[in-house]
Amino acid sequence: MLVTDVMGEFNQTEYETYLKDVFKEQNVPFIVAHNKCDLISKKTMDYLKGEMSDNEIFVSAEKKTNIDILKKQIENLI
Repeated sequence: MLVTDVMGEFNQTEYETYLKDVFKEQNVPFIVAHNKCDLISKKTMDYLKGEMSDNEIFVSAEKKTNIDILKKQIENLI
C-alpha cells in the first residue's frame, strides 16, 4: 500500500511514480491511499476522483473516513 498526503498539489512525486511503476512491472497488487481527505473541499475531491484509478481511495486517518473500505480493499488483495 502506498499512502500519500492529499494536501500536496496532488501531483505524484517522482518516488510515488517510481513505486507504482515497480508494482506494475512486478505484477504486485497495490492500493494508493490518499490521506487527509477531510482537509480538502468536496469539489476538489470530486475533481480528483476523475483523475484516480480504481485502486486509489481517499481516506482520513484522523476522522476514520473510508477506513472500513480501505480494510476491505486490503482483504481483497490478500
